Amino acid sequence: MDPHSTPSQHVAGAEQSRLVAEAVSRLPDDYRQAIVLRHIDGMSFPDIAKVMGRSVDSVEKLWLRGVTQLKREFARGIRNDT
Repeated sequence: MDPHSTPSQHVAGAEQSRLVAEAVSRLPDDYRQAIVLRHIDGMSFPDIAKVMGRSVDSVEKLWLRGVTQLKREFARGIRNDT
């Protein structure tokens, strides 16, 4: 968070973080693992493939499907939250 942001911006940022975390928690395990390793841990696809015991192509497809589903889950969370 930007230390110069307003209190309402802090609340909105925290709320968005909560919605993302909830959306990620609803993903299938393989999708969630690929996304977390890529975006939280900053791993490359070849490194993720080693960790997951899969081919690079398989991991890239899991990640893409996971991101696609994450967008849907996030949007669903926003709709359900309002």
